[in-house]
Amino acid sequence: MPAIVRDPTSLTKDKLKAELQKFNIPLPPSDAKKDAYIELYKNKILKADRLEFSSDEESISSTPKRMKVSTFSI
Repeated sequence: MPAIVRDPTSLTKDKLKAELQKFNIPLPPSDAKKDAYIELYKNKILKADRLEFSSDEESISSTPKRMKVSTFSI
């Protein structure tokens, strides 16, 4: 999976286009402003990454493991 840029505003319009294409996301019309590419990046790439990340956390069992306690006397 390509690296994800957390702040897409730091990218140029051409770089945003390239990043969107890496993720196979259809581009807006060629006359669209940079803001349209930023919003698309945020909505399609960053949102998907957050969902993917949070699903990893949810897969961790919240049930505590039982510990076997041994008792012995001296």
